[in-house]
Amino acid sequence: MRKIFVFYVLIILLAGCASDSPHTPKTPNPKIQWLIKNDHIDPSLKSAINKFWQARQLRQWEKCYELEAPSVQESTSLDFYRLYHNGGWDIKEIQILKVKEKPKKASVLLQIFYESPKQEIRRQRLLDTWIFEKGKWYHQFHDPLVRPKKKRN
Repeated sequence: MRKIFVFYVLIILLAGCASDSPHTPKTPNPKIQWLIKNDHIDPSLKSAINKFWQARQLRQWEKCYELEAPSVQESTSLDFYRLYHNGGWDIKEIQILKVKEKPKKASVLLQIFYESPKQEIRRQRLLDTWIFEKGKWYHQFHDPLVRPKKKRN
């Protein structure tokens, strides 16, 4: 009987970990710092980057999803996208370190400060990709396990 009780408690705990219930970030005011001196960034790209990362800090997955490239939206459902990102740590601050713009593509070097469940601040650098399609800049979500890159022939 005790084994069955322990089993049910374990199932309940695991179900809670995989929940897609809303999580309110501990940082309600998004903090994004542009630490680059290049003022020649396309204003629509800068705006898209700000909107995406503000929504990401606030855990507004629907807004993030709308800013993802059409190819991402075609291959990944909103429900999966929300579940995939919802378990992540809270983002405390984002620093934009570098932007390289090419026609219809941009890469953005970010430094992201996360708060771990133990309330420790962790730092990570990330190279973010953006593409210009249908007259708009879109974020290019990439995880090799979820969306493997297509092999070039």
